[in-house]
Amino acid sequence: MQIASLYQDHHSWLRQFLYSKLNCQAQAADIAQDTFLRLLNKQASNKLEPIHSPRAYLTTLATGLVNNHWRRQSIEQAYLETLAQQPEHMAPSPEAQQMIIHTLEQLSLVLEKLPQRVRQVFIMARIDGLAYKDIAKKLDISVNMVQKAMCKAILACVEVQSEST
Repeated sequence: MQIASLYQDHHSWLRQFLYSKLNCQAQAADIAQDTFLRLLNKQASNKLEPIHSPRAYLTTLATGLVNNHWRRQSIEQAYLETLAQQPEHMAPSPEAQQMIIHTLEQLSLVLEKLPQRVRQVFIMARIDGLAYKDIAKKLDISVNMVQKAMCKAILACVEVQSEST
């Protein structure tokens, strides 16, 4: 099925579906467009498989984009709340804020894909500032296990960084 006919046959249905999830016409329209843009990108890179159930396929793609939207909004809100607690003269520029939010979003995606123990170790070390020996004691594992978990987490971050550059 060609994307043009897929767009023509299902775009308004997809927008309505997304509106029911987002309760915002503008966001529904944006995510519907992003869904078809993903299809075009897959087609351009020859990764688009034949689509047998268009609505199910579009629903899956669009739902992933909606989840990304909510994740980004949650990260942005948490960052802005933290920023509001800082003295105004220390606030980064709007461009720097967007870069920080993007970086936090990428970190969130990386952490989400890590095994639970690795994620837990990384957060305890980098966010909570705990020493490896303290993490080992809290989790009842060896310091060597903490070091291995941190290596996995850092490698995952480096891989995402190298993919985006």
